[in-house]
Amino acid sequence: MYPLHTSKRENENIAPEEDEYGSMQNRIEELEVIVEQQQNDLSSVLSILNAKNKQLDEKNKQLDELHLEVKMMKQFNNVKSSEIERFDEFKYGLFDE
Repeated sequence: MYPLHTSKRENENIAPEEDEYGSMQNRIEELEVIVEQQQNDLSSVLSILNAKNKQLDEKNKQLDELHLEVKMMKQFNNVKSSEIERFDEFKYGLFDE
C-alpha cells in the first residue's frame, strides 16, 4: 500500500483541534465546579429559609396564643364591667329610696 500523504497544513491543524478539545474539557471541569458551588450555596440558602420558616411558625403560634388571651381578657373585662354596672345600679338604687 501507498503511505498516506498529508500536507504540512493538515499536520498543523491536528494540534489546534487537540488544544481546542483540551480547552473545552478544562472549561467543562470549571463549569462543573461552578455548578457544585452553586448547589452548595442553594443548599445553604434553603437550610436558612427552613430555619426562618420554623421561627415564623413558632412566632405565629405565640401570636395566636396572645390573641386568644386578649380575647379572653376582653370578655372577662366585659363581664366585670357589667357586674360593676349592676352593683352600681343596686347600690344607688338602695340609696335612692
